[in-house]
Parts: sequence; C-alpha cells; structure tokens
Amino acid sequence: MMQKNLTWHADGRKSDGLLQHPADSPQWKIIDHLYPHSGDEARNLRLALALNKMNPFGNLSTNQSSWPVLLMIYNLPPWLCMK
Repeated sequence: MMQKNLTWHADGRKSDGLLQHPADSPQWKIIDHLYPHSGDEARNLRLALALNKMNPFGNLSTNQSSWPVLLMIYNLPPWLCMK
C-alpha cells in the first residue's frame, strides 16, 4: 500500500496542465534533468524541509527561541502530502 502511495506522482496523477502537486512544477522537471539517476526510480523520496526561527515571548532581547521543523514527503498524493 505504501509503495502505491509513494509512486502516485508517477502513476496515478492526472496531468491536466494545472499546478496541483509539486510534481507538476517546472522545478521538479529540472531536478529530474539534473539528476537523472535519482529521478529514474519513482519510489525515491522527494523531501522538503522547512525551518523557521521564532521567539515565543515576542521579546527580541531574550536568548530563548524555538525552531519549528516541518518535513514533507512530496511523493505522496495531495491528501497525504501535507497531512
């Protein structure tokens, strides 16, 4: 079941010319072109990592800060990709 979800962007996605998934973006195609060995296998994970430093107390003079970390798997279908 997980293999079917991880290859959804290559097998189950409909291409109608609209940007509905990260696989529809020009950047996805550029990365496939630059690294053809990595893009050959549809099950290779495509990950996005987002970090954002924030001060939880709103006072810039304090030494405490938080770093929320988001890791997204772009291979998954949209209903699972951002869950």
